[in-house]
Amino acid sequence: RGAANLRPEVMMKVTRARAAARADGKPEDQLPKFPSADDVTAERRKAIETDVLKASPANLGAILEKLTDSESLFLAEAAGENEAIMKAMAPLSRRIASVKTAPALPAAEAARLQKLSGTLVTTNTIEEMREVCKRQLATGLAMAVTLSSGGLGKGLRLEAIPADDKALGQFGYASMLRNLGGGKKGMVMGVLNSGQNHGYGMWLVDVPAPAKATGTATGTVAAASTEDNDKLDDRSDSLENMFGSQQEQFETATEAFCKPDEAISPGASLSFTGMMPPKDGDKKEDAAGADFMF
Repeated sequence: RGAANLRPEVMMKVTRARAAARADGKPEDQLPKFPSADDVTAERRKAIETDVLKASPANLGAILEKLTDSESLFLAEAAGENEAIMKAMAPLSRRIASVKTAPALPAAEAARLQKLSGTLVTTNTIEEMREVCKRQLATGLAMAVTLSSGGLGKGLRLEAIPADDKALGQFGYASMLRNLGGGKKGMVMGVLNSGQNHGYGMWLVDVPAPAKATGTATGTVAAASTEDNDKLDDRSDSLENMFGSQQEQFETATEAFCKPDEAISPGASLSFTGMMPPKDGDKKEDAAGADFMF
């Protein structure tokens, strides 16, 4: 219970400890336990609620910092049931506490993201994240821009790093992009996971055309026919229409995520990942996308 509100690093730590214990032959009842709100006594629950409601905005962070993981889970649940607690915690949970950008990101784009430090997340924040991803993909650079909770009372962490080349296979779209436009189309995928708010969306992006081979076995390079190009355009239009409905659903989910009076759960994350089409000769494609829509 409350797994959606558990910090990812805590979830991973306990999961690994349980796996190690199983490998050592320990029975289920002797495995390390996940933190649970059920571990917090009624007396302690009342004290936590009182402290949070009486705290000034300046002091609330220090109070939350002292909570155990189980107590944090209880407070996250209490916020969902008590509007006053929700409003008290909302500003801290929605504040972007840190911004980190990889050297690969151009300075101008890094500066755009750095300006978000100290601000509260809004739909404009999310749009900026997506547009950074799309602009860089259009230059041939696939980036992953992620917003995640640092834990209860610790605000949000914004990070921009080069996207993992394996992302295509993980998401199941390598073959789709290969079939889509002869290496001319990339994609940005957005994923939101936050308590009751979940969504995903995809945006196609024109990317630099792959370098043409200098020659073939016969010394010539075959040019795509007009018919082939028309088919690629039709595929692109079909996908964009399908993606349109997903984008609308994603926008609805992100609007709910950005409600100013609601606290963001400690396990929340929102990311945009750029995906370049696979290079010619790369056979490491996913089975899921092999015949996607074609």
